[in-house]
Amino acid sequence: MAEPRVGRFVRDSAGVFGAQMLATGLGVGTSVITARMLGPHDRGLYQLLTLLPITLSNFVKLGIPQANVYFMRRRGASGSDVASDSAAASRWRAISPADGSSRTSSRGRRRSP
Repeated sequence: MAEPRVGRFVRDSAGVFGAQMLATGLGVGTSVITARMLGPHDRGLYQLLTLLPITLSNFVKLGIPQANVYFMRRRGASGSDVASDSAAASRWRAISPADGSSRTSSRGRRRSP
C-alpha cells in the first residue's frame, strides 16, 4: 500500500516542479521583452506600478488568512465563526483611526489599557 502513495507523491512533486519552472521561464521571457520595449527607466516605473499594490496588500491583510487557517486546523474553530470574526476585523480596520488610538473592541466594550 505504501507504493502507490510514493508514486503519487513523486508524480505530484514533478508536476509542481514543472509548473514552477514554466512560470519562471515565462517570467524571464516577459521581463526580457518588457526591458527591451520600455527601456530601463520605464521598466522601473512599470515594476513599481505592478509590485507596489501587491506589496501593500500583503501588509493590509495583517496575517488574517494565516490566522484563519491556524484557528480552523489547530483549534478546531468552525468556518462560520472564523468568517464572522474576519469580517468583524475587516470592519474594525475600515473604521478605526490609522494611529490605532481606538480604545474599544469590535463589540463595543472598553478594552483595558
